[in-house]
Amino acid sequence: QRALEILAEIGMEKIASFRGNLTELYERREQLKSMRRIFDGGSHSRELFAVPDPETADKLRKVKKLLREVEAEIETVRQKFETPEDALELLAEVMRKPEDYLIIRNQTLRVDWMNVLVNNEHTEGNTISLAEIFVQDGSLQRSAVLVEFSLVEA
Repeated sequence: QRALEILAEIGMEKIASFRGNLTELYERREQLKSMRRIFDGGSHSRELFAVPDPETADKLRKVKKLLREVEAEIETVRQKFETPEDALELLAEVMRKPEDYLIIRNQTLRVDWMNVLVNNEHTEGNTISLAEIFVQDGSLQRSAVLVEFSLVEA
């Protein structure tokens, strides 16, 4: 259950990351459009009678190129993440391949009657088995005590 919760968190973080990335791209596009209007601005008569400034024309070319690149990137991201079904598919992808995101390691501890860790095997104590769950990037670690119940029919 803990592992599923962590996988769901990872999936939701990926979804939030896609949405955040798309929002940043939209903002960047608006900035570039504003820059294009500034460099391309002016009245029609000024275009006809004024001498074109090579520096402004060069800046305008660069802004238009950047704008095309941002538009293409927006389209790529939108194709991956356009509908709620796409978000659900992203979450399902994380759930289908937990080994890509999680590392699970068993750990056994020995504790004495005061629940203090004991390293000596000859000391009397109880053994506790834990499952440690790590996210691949090291940002999250959880430990869980594994408990087994046997069903006895009465």
